[in-house]
Parts: sequence; structure tokens; C-alpha cells
Amino acid sequence: MSKLPEGWEEKKLIDLCSKPQYGWTSPATNEGTVKLLRTTDISNGKLNWKTVPYCLNEPKDIDKYKITKNDIFVSRAGSVGLSYLVKQIDEIAVFASYLIRFKPNQELSPDFLSYFLNSSKYWEQLTELSAGIAVQNVNATKLGNLNIPIPPKETQQKIVQKLDKLMPKIRECKERLEKIPEIIKRYKQAVLNAAVTGKLTADWRGENPLIQITIGDISDSIQIGPFGSQLHKSDYIQNGIPIINPMHFSNMEIIADKNFSIGKQKYNELQKYKLKTGDVLLARRGEMGRAAIVTKNENGYLCGTGSLFIRPQKKINSNFLFIILRSIQTSEFLEQNAAGTTMKNLNKRIVSMIPFCLPSLAEQEEIVKKVEELFKKADTIIERYKKSQSMVDKLDQSVLAKAFRGELVK
Repeated sequence: MSKLPEGWEEKKLIDLCSKPQYGWTSPATNEGTVKLLRTTDISNGKLNWKTVPYCLNEPKDIDKYKITKNDIFVSRAGSVGLSYLVKQIDEIAVFASYLIRFKPNQELSPDFLSYFLNSSKYWEQLTELSAGIAVQNVNATKLGNLNIPIPPKETQQKIVQKLDKLMPKIRECKERLEKIPEIIKRYKQAVLNAAVTGKLTADWRGENPLIQITIGDISDSIQIGPFGSQLHKSDYIQNGIPIINPMHFSNMEIIADKNFSIGKQKYNELQKYKLKTGDVLLARRGEMGRAAIVTKNENGYLCGTGSLFIRPQKKINSNFLFIILRSIQTSEFLEQNAAGTTMKNLNKRIVSMIPFCLPSLAEQEEIVKKVEELFKKADTIIERYKKSQSMVDKLDQSVLAKAFRGELVK
């Protein structure tokens, strides 16, 4: 470790706690009298005693494994290194065998240790301890040899008080940021809803009434990709002619995969599935309404088994058709009408029946323009969110690093 502030010492964890202890081995059960705390019960950094199961086989000497306030547990397998400080106990409880218990002595504040066990200084040491082990785990001896920078008890308390104020604010900031993607998702759906109902171009309504039609009314053809004996896994080659399935959809774009392609001979057998610029692809399974537009870059690619394509007539803009397919109205229609019970599938009949309101070509172009502008603003917010999230993700470790360098309090 780097040079410590005056009055600080570097000590081993084993010298600051009672002898580390492994937990009790027992299957868990939903009923009983003694709770069994496991790694999974603390994996999200919180502990809800109501969801903690009971011991199927209770230890004869319960006091030996009984959990007390300020016990610190470290997971030795699975989520290796995960730690938790027990602040409250609602029932009699023992801890499971994949947890190691540490009881800090009078020299060490439990909260100070808990914060240290979440710091990068701790995780760096733990990574070194686990290096070269095939099955990642850690034992009491290794954990006991961890080096901890220890200031006087009074300073420990000051650091804990400071962290108790700062860390919740950082968590709150993270929680608020985490809501942004869902907010943007709902915003985009609202934009699409306004687009397909005519609200986005309401000033056009006087002279441009909307016409209620279906996808079948504006399509030259609707074609499902090859299936059954038409295409086998053995037909796939690398760097051939790409086959496009929903996994290759990215927003409205197509990102081909060189591993999903076929040779010239098989391609010639599947000409009816050849895509053209302006076609709109639609996923047949999974999330309803996933779509992508075929550009000149994908002209000549093949529609895959999991997709179908709509070849629109000249009276509809491909980008506007994409908006229709991505709308909540279409998603709900497809969910209600898709065939199958265990796995829903789309077919030509269902897709041809999708209802929507058709404006003039000029209005379609205006709608596409407005949607793109509004989506661009939303995407700008998402980019800012990602940058902010990255900064906040590093902030808690930055604060902890300062704390254990002695820079947080004087």
C-alpha cells in the first residue's frame, strides 16, 4: 500500500477480528424456527429477513453459529468476496457454510471495515489472492491476511460518519439515473403513438383526412423466410450471402453476421426470399413489432427463418411503415393475434390484417422527419446518461479511495 497518514497503521484483518468462522451446513426449507443466512440473501447488498429461509437441520449448538449484531460475513464461493454487515436481526438465525464470519474487535469499527470491504483496495487484494485458482474461491486464511489501513478509532468514526452522508447520496443519484432509459423508452412510444394517430401532424387534418386501412392494402407482397427442409444448419458458410434474422436488427438498421450466410448455389434456390431496398423486415417471434429497413447495402440479402418482409407499394414510405410496425398499437394487435400458445408466431394473414391510418405521402414524410428529430433528441439524452452513469459508477470508489488514504477527514 501507499504511504499512510500520520497515526495510521497497516494491519492484517486476522489481527483486528476474532478467529474467522465458517458457517453451518444444512439444506434450506420454507418452514422452521432458525433462519439460515446464505450468500444469495445478501447478494444485492440488502438483507430482507422475511425472505431468508430456515434450516432443515438445525445445529445442536446454535450459539456457535448464531448471528449477532455487527457480524460481518464474506462469501467464499459463488459471489466471491461479497460482504455484508449485519445491523439488525429479526429472528434467531445462523449462517450457511459458504459464508465466513468476522467479528471486529474493539480496535476496529464494524462500519469502517464494512466500507473497506467494498473498496477497490480490498478487491485488488482479493483478486491477487484468487489468482491462479481454477475454481474461484477464497478461504478464511487468505481473507485474514488482507492488509487494512487503520487510523485511530476516533478517526474511523469520523470517516464512517462522512461516508454515511456521502454514499446514500451517490446511491440515490445512481437510482435516479437508472430510471432514465425507461423514461426515454416511454417517451419514444409516446412519439410513435402521436405519429400513427395523426397527433404529430394535427395541423394537416383539415385538408388531409386519414384513411383506415391494413398492411395488406399497402403491400405488394408479404413473405415469410425459408423454413423446414429449405434451409439447414449445414447450408451455412462464412463470408457468403447474408441471411437476416431478428438478431441482426439494431433499431431500424440491419447488422449482418458473416457466420449467418450461404453459398451461391443455395442462394439461387431461395430467390423468392431475396430482399430489396425499401423492404421492411419484421420479427416473427419474441418481442412483437421488432423491425428493420432494408437499405441499398442489404439489397440482395436473404430473409431468414425467424423473419418476414413486407414489400410496400409506392403509396407508403418505408420509414413510415417502420414507425407503424414499432408502435404500441401494432405490438398489442400482434400480441393478441399471434398464433401459438407456448411460442407465438406471426404469419402472412396476421401481418396483412394489421390496421393503421394512412396519411398522404407528403404527410408521411413530415411524420418521419418529426419522429427522427424527436428521437435524435432522446438519443442525445441517452448518450449524456451513459456518460453520467459512467462517472457516478466511479464516484463511490473514488470516495472510498479517498477515505482509506486519509483524505476524507482531517
